[in-house]
Amino acid sequence: MRHFRKAFNLIELMIVVLVISILAMIVIPKFSDASDEARNSSMATELAAIRRQIELYKSQHGGRSPHVKADGASDTSKFLARLIGKTDPDGTLNLNGACGPYIRQWPKNPFVKATNAARIKFGSAQDSPRDNSTGWYFCTANAMLHANSSRGGESINQ
Repeated sequence: MRHFRKAFNLIELMIVVLVISILAMIVIPKFSDASDEARNSSMATELAAIRRQIELYKSQHGGRSPHVKADGASDTSKFLARLIGKTDPDGTLNLNGACGPYIRQWPKNPFVKATNAARIKFGSAQDSPRDNSTGWYFCTANAMLHANSSRGGESINQ
């Protein structure tokens, strides 16, 4: 008489678990790399778009960046308001102004924790400090926006 078994033995189950574990070790890092690449690509697109809008702002305001008032004094407190709202050609905020808005809302840096992801740090250093304290860094010396994250954006900050 033949006796058929109705279950797997322990060795067979261990082999299956081992094969699944090996496959997981190969596949999961590929997906996490793809996720970082997608976030980096998204950030690069946002950064390029904002840089273009800052250049448009400058061309419509006599070469002044959004952080500079009409008298030439630095005024970083109204930087976002000047890009999101309407302004007069001298940079004065005006709901009926002839210039703007340049962007609908300020983007978040996907590599920085949510509470700081949309914040901007201003400074005169040519490159971002990459300290994750804010999502973005704006160099007031050359009016260039950078990603301010230690992870991601390395290739797009220049």
